[in-house]
Amino acid sequence: MSASIMSLMTTGAVCAVLLSVTGCAGGEPEPTACPLPTPPPESTASTDSAAAPAGVADNSQQPVVQADEGACSGGTLSPSQAHDLLEDATLTVMTIDIRTGAEYANGHVPGAINMPSNDPAFWDRVRVLPRVGTYFIYCRSGSTTRAVLAQMVKDGFTHVCQMGGGFNGWAAEGFPVEKGAA
Repeated sequence: MSASIMSLMTTGAVCAVLLSVTGCAGGEPEPTACPLPTPPPESTASTDSAAAPAGVADNSQQPVVQADEGACSGGTLSPSQAHDLLEDATLTVMTIDIRTGAEYANGHVPGAINMPSNDPAFWDRVRVLPRVGTYFIYCRSGSTTRAVLAQMVKDGFTHVCQMGGGFNGWAAEGFPVEKGAA
C-alpha cells in the first residue's frame, strides 16, 4: 500500500476510536442525545391522563400547570426568554429536564423535574402528562429537545416549548442553577 493510503487508514482508525471514546457529544460528558428517544408508536399515544403504565410514575400528580395562549406554543426560547417565562408569577409552568440523572444532579434549572430521554419508559412518562398546561423542556444543548418537542406537539401538547442552547446556554448566561438529585 502507498504511504498516503496507510495515512488515511490510520487517521480513520484514530477518528473511530475517538468517537467511540467520546460518544456522540464529541468530548462532552455523558451525552443525553445518544441516541434520541425513539418516538412512541402511533397506536399508543394517548390524549388523556389515564393511569400510568406499570412501573411508570404518574406525572399527572405533578404541580398543576395552566395553559397560557401566549406562553410556550411549540417554539424555542432563548435562555433569557426562558428565565423570564419561569419568573412570571402569573404562570404555572412545569419545567422538564430530559438529561441523564447524573447531569441533572450536577446542575439544573431551579424547580425542574428530571425525566431522562434515554430512559426506556420516557414516552410512557410523557404520555401520562395532562395535555392542557404549559411545559418547558430542555436538555444539555438543545438538540434532543427539538425532537421531543416535535413529538409532544404531534401528540396533542399545545403549550410546550424548548430552550435553544439547552442547559449549557442557561448556565453560560449566569442564570440560577440548583444541584442535587431528583
